Amino acid sequence: MKIIYFTDVYWPRVNGVTVSIQTFSDALRRLGHEVLIVCPEYPRERFMGTKAEAEGVFRIPSVGFFFSKEDRISVPMVVPDLFERFDAFGADVVHMQTEFSIGMLGRRYCRSRGYPIISTCHTHYEQYFEHYFPGLPPRLGRALTRASMRGMYRGDDAVIVPARQIERVLRGYGVNGKFFMIPTGVDENTFAVDADRDLRVRRYLTERFPAIRDCPLLLFVGRVGQEKNVSFLFSVMKKIREAGSNAKLVLVGDGPARTHLEKMTVEQGVGDLCVFSGYLAREDLPSVYAMADVFVFPSKTETQGLVTIEAMLCGTPVVAIGEMGTADVMAGDNGGFMVRDDTDEFTARVLQLLGDPALRARKSAEALEFSKRWTVGRMTDALLAVYDQAAAGRRKTKHTLFARIRRFLVRTPYFFT
Repeated sequence: MKIIYFTDVYWPRVNGVTVSIQTFSDALRRLGHEVLIVCPEYPRERFMGTKAEAEGVFRIPSVGFFFSKEDRISVPMVVPDLFERFDAFGADVVHMQTEFSIGMLGRRYCRSRGYPIISTCHTHYEQYFEHYFPGLPPRLGRALTRASMRGMYRGDDAVIVPARQIERVLRGYGVNGKFFMIPTGVDENTFAVDADRDLRVRRYLTERFPAIRDCPLLLFVGRVGQEKNVSFLFSVMKKIREAGSNAKLVLVGDGPARTHLEKMTVEQGVGDLCVFSGYLAREDLPSVYAMADVFVFPSKTETQGLVTIEAMLCGTPVVAIGEMGTADVMAGDNGGFMVRDDTDEFTARVLQLLGDPALRARKSAEALEFSKRWTVGRMTDALLAVYDQAAAGRRKTKHTLFARIRRFLVRTPYFFT
């Protein structure tokens, strides 16, 4: 099968959508399928320290996005005969991964060629708009978000969601199409034990941050943005120290809020307890998870909870706020503790795991076993079932006068539908 992904984010942009696309495309290619990823161009310097370019990627020229320095808006009209280039690939299935310029381009391509429109809604935008448009009145922001999401998804033939909460949100907007819950899943082979790698990564981190030697380690992995609720952990760390523990917190990742949050740790008196490592190579993440005694995750906007799965696949118990995708993944206290948005409860569970080695060992074994239901192999099988159904239902292009006019209007990226 030949599959085109249309996405407004991809390497070197590091986020959950990029990881999801990479994870599924790798899994599909291992099964013998071909995948073409249509995504934005990024400045060359952005590729430093991130995944190198690979085959099967079609880059479209882009410009900076005013509201987010990490993101780009593509300009497809500067590429001649764009749809004909996609035709040459001979796709069986087309899948939209985002809602913006390239996502809209993919929908126009589908309508012009008779492909069923398959999309994935990765993000609950109502929970994010305040971070990107801080001056926008909340009521207006929510109304605009709801209207745009309803307009985008209500005409799609299949909408994939990584969490039931996203389906409920979209149905609340008036989107009543076919929904399929398919989280990304995690490649368990990537998170297999590698003693040499573990030793190398541990040596690298402890030499770089001597303060984390010989003490319990708490770990956060993710984008360092306000929407991840990272500052919640600073209050937790203060309470942990008051309880007499010498635990340290390692925060792996980067993002627009990093400088602000680093200053906040000093202001709150926990600067000596928190280490910001920045981005680390993805292939080294399993060793970082394995170093930690407890994985701590305060995000309330997570649609998938991929890092929670990754931690559990490495046998690291989790304490997380039980909302959105995290609640779907943990389904209770499986592999750790799922708690309310309460620093006292969160802290108590972390201290319980740190102070009881037998409990931590049981939760570690539980995490390893429970995480297997979220592996990429299982999720890819579910995705292929959607693709098979869509490929069988592809519409033949009609030749009526109206259809010819419509195809003329949508055959190039110059027109919106």
